[in-house]
Amino acid sequence: MKKIIVLLSLAFAFNCMQAQQPQGMVTLLGYLHVYPEDLGDFTYEPVNIINAINSQAKYGYNDWRLPTVEEIELMIANKSKIPAFQEGKFMTKDGKLRSGNVRLVTTGKTVAEKEKQRKIEEERAEQRRMAEAKRAEAVNINGVWWATRNVGSRGIFVPKPEDYGGYYTWNEAQIACPAGWRLPTLQEFESLINSGSHWITVNGKNGRRFGSGIDMVFLPAAGVWPEDGLNGLAQYINQEGKYWSSERPQDYQFTILFLYETKCFLYAPFSDTRYSVRCVAE
Repeated sequence: MKKIIVLLSLAFAFNCMQAQQPQGMVTLLGYLHVYPEDLGDFTYEPVNIINAINSQAKYGYNDWRLPTVEEIELMIANKSKIPAFQEGKFMTKDGKLRSGNVRLVTTGKTVAEKEKQRKIEEERAEQRRMAEAKRAEAVNINGVWWATRNVGSRGIFVPKPEDYGGYYTWNEAQIACPAGWRLPTLQEFESLINSGSHWITVNGKNGRRFGSGIDMVFLPAAGVWPEDGLNGLAQYINQEGKYWSSERPQDYQFTILFLYETKCFLYAPFSDTRYSVRCVAE
């Protein structure tokens, strides 16, 4: 008999302990998250305790705070849903009651949700930065973003729009553009030609300016570089310019942009000659 009484006593004590444990956070009306236990009675706001709870991101949140009077009233109206909730004098955020029992609430997002939102905002900021950087070094003509400068060394634009840059074979040109850029297609060259152009001189360098208004791009008459080098010098500098497209040259197909003083058009390249590279954004 004594053994049964002892077991019943232990079971009762265990059940009482279980009843005193937090049963988990409760959310009222889909927005007010209620801490699952009271912190106790205080005559002042327990700032350090609240900060410690938030530093640990208890129950996934790091912005627990005192409730407003309105939120206390909502909690009282739903007291049956809140673990270990007893009506009484509660400390509030808005100063109506500056002493009493402390039960924290939050209407914020979880730490995980905040981190996800932070990453999204960082990605958006990076996309804006890249778009701004692209606008700084590219011009939109008929929906195509044209680089404002030729390629110098592989993967690097020359400093100024009138600089001639390097000379490349077609195979070399395929990998000459910097990351995020590529060679234009024949259709994109045709679109550029159709945007209109005129022959001008920029800081002593001749070339054609395409587009209109603020959406204009200058391609210098950089000449060509024969495979034999001709004493290590480019030919026809300041007279004409030829630019590679992404189209593989074969059987005298028109696969380059040819520009000079009176006009510009698509043209067939010479296989033993190096030409300039002007990129478009991917």
